[in-house]
Amino acid sequence: MATVQEYLDAYDRQLRTDAETPSAVSVTRLGPLRLVTFGNSFHWTERAKVAHALFPLIAPGGGLVVLASSSVWTGKDAWKAVLLETMHAWLGPGPGQRIGAGRLPGAPLHEDVLRDTPFGEPRVVNVVKRHTWTTETLIGLLYSSSLQLRDRLGRRAGEFERDLRARLMRLAANDRFVEDIEFTIISARKV
Repeated sequence: MATVQEYLDAYDRQLRTDAETPSAVSVTRLGPLRLVTFGNSFHWTERAKVAHALFPLIAPGGGLVVLASSSVWTGKDAWKAVLLETMHAWLGPGPGQRIGAGRLPGAPLHEDVLRDTPFGEPRVVNVVKRHTWTTETLIGLLYSSSLQLRDRLGRRAGEFERDLRARLMRLAANDRFVEDIEFTIISARKV
């Protein structure tokens, strides 16, 4: 029977060769996970259920980390308002659309959810980083988000991009949009 360290070493070798985290099949074959990470995605899951399901798959001393950041959809900056206005103009107020919705009202914080799982008391660290967006990086952000924007726009994607560029350039001819992004890093260890 393999030791925990042999499993972790095999897992580390797998991670160095895969561009993505191994599938559950690979994890079962290679052994326990060392670290499970979520970007701005944990809120889309059934958080307590997911944490409970992951706990037995994580090696002792390993853990779960959630990196959550403030949303480009919140704040009072003029460029954020233009971004929202443009999105609503092109997509409308369709059913289930979460543009600007953020966390559901009354939903518990990630750390409160994790506290009620076998992981126990999570550690929370807050960091603020100033970031400068350009129109191109904002378009990239929109296309990489869970909005599935490119699919929803279809052949109109080019027109949308031209419209957004024109609207944003009216605000900032230098094509620079500054934001102080608030990051919350929530970690929970399996002891």
